[in-house]
Amino acid sequence: MDNIEPKNHSEWKLYTFQEVLSMKCIDDFEEYIRKTIQRLVQHKNFWIKEGAIAQGKSFLQKYFPKEWKEIPEVTVSKTFVNKEGESELTKFYEYLKEEKRYLNKEISEEEFQRIVVEKRLNSNIVFQEKIEKEYFKVLCDQVLFDEKKEETYVWDRSQQSTTIFARFNGMKEKEIQKLKSHEFYFDEIIKRSVVIYIYTSVRQTIQNEQKRKRLEEKDLDIKYLRELKERYYSLMIEAYGNKPLKIRSFENFNISETNIFKKLWRNIDPKKEQRLQKKLNDVLENNV
Repeated sequence: MDNIEPKNHSEWKLYTFQEVLSMKCIDDFEEYIRKTIQRLVQHKNFWIKEGAIAQGKSFLQKYFPKEWKEIPEVTVSKTFVNKEGESELTKFYEYLKEEKRYLNKEISEEEFQRIVVEKRLNSNIVFQEKIEKEYFKVLCDQVLFDEKKEETYVWDRSQQSTTIFARFNGMKEKEIQKLKSHEFYFDEIIKRSVVIYIYTSVRQTIQNEQKRKRLEEKDLDIKYLRELKERYYSLMIEAYGNKPLKIRSFENFNISETNIFKKLWRNIDPKKEQRLQKKLNDVLENNV
């Protein structure tokens, strides 16, 4: 039988599972990867805390059972830094600050581009691409291959955040579609998740932001914060699209008012979430 190997083929290369998630593959192989993810998470439970900036998502974590694994927002992770050790989020907000100066004609286009290069700033598309890859890294390291067959995870936002913020920051739909070309892998997490949407007043949002004083957000504009707050819910629903989605929302959340959270939990289908419900209700009873 004649040699059936291609005459002009490249050398074999070994890729990690994380690298494959961002690669364009044939349909059959993509389906194999998707089913592999399904198998790895079939006995795992997921919660996603959603909401605009400074709504109380991080502080809410203390009311979940301690044994549940918290996955912080990737953009404020200590590992989400560039080669110089600088926060990628900080470099994005610096970009928005300089872009605003350029749009207001305070600096020329040439000066704007020079600042972007010299300060290693992240444009919208570059920043969202980095976040997208970081979510796949977290998915692999902290969920798929954490050597646990059963576990409950609490995400601070999900990979859908790249769609939300890309649209809010004016990225073109064609660029967003390219950015999200592999989101179907992360959909296996979304399908198994309960999404908690937290929202508060604009005044409380600004107070929360000023109180937490994150270094990464030192260049965050108040107008940007307010506009994001006003548009976040519609952007979130649009980003999640027709994916199975269970949203529990409550307004002007006061962390000390645990009865609100208890009521929210009891609205969840008891047949599917009964075991998890009992754990959290026990925790809440001790804090009321």
